[in-house]
Amino acid sequence: MEEFKVGSFDSAGFAKRLIEVRGGESRRSLAMRIGMADSSIYKYEQMEAQPNVERLVAIAVATGVDLRWLACGDNWERILEGATAIPSSAEYAQEAAATYQASSAGSAPSPLVGANDDFTFIDSYQVFASAGHGQYVNDEQKSDAMAFRTEWLRKEGLKPERLAVIRAKGDSMEPTISDNDIILLHLANGEAPRDGLHVIRMEGGLFVKRLQFSPLGDVKVVSDNANYQSWEFTKEQRADLHVVGRVVWAGKKF
Repeated sequence: MEEFKVGSFDSAGFAKRLIEVRGGESRRSLAMRIGMADSSIYKYEQMEAQPNVERLVAIAVATGVDLRWLACGDNWERILEGATAIPSSAEYAQEAAATYQASSAGSAPSPLVGANDDFTFIDSYQVFASAGHGQYVNDEQKSDAMAFRTEWLRKEGLKPERLAVIRAKGDSMEPTISDNDIILLHLANGEAPRDGLHVIRMEGGLFVKRLQFSPLGDVKVVSDNANYQSWEFTKEQRADLHVVGRVVWAGKKF
């Protein structure tokens, strides 16, 4: 087994892996999902600080990667060789978990069950809400689920089965929402829409826009970027505009 001592943590390797798993997601977005300051993510990536165990686990869960790989890199098996002993109580718990997973193989996982009880996993879809032509949200386009703090979802009154994650494309909603930002969407279910940020469907495309409703039934579709014009829909034209859901989070709460 390779000898590993305090002070020999590969900060450069960890920083590189963190940047890799963050991908196109902003530091602010990832930090909000985990429950830490985006300055912490910045310091980890700049090798100015190292995460404690709790934060390391949270990052692994939120990004969906193996904790051992995140901490130790591609050589984790060699580094951790021999460090496989499990106390009897933990071994029993591990066997029970394995039995449960085997018995539930093939069944859809609950959105409330994850690798960490502090997180809830929300279905993510490979579609974009944009200033151009978008796509429909459907089961065939699902990608890896994304982890959000269970306590935060509960506090905001958000039900996991009514949530979906997609990405924004384009700059029509700058500075509020940027290109490639992750959007947490509360799917519409027949309730009357209210003013705010929504994902809408028109002519087969998905768009993220700010909607303003008038008492007469008209709706104004606004882009936060002043370089884009707003659209007006009369009460009679409302049938051409379908509200897919309300934007509840995109790196910050709305």
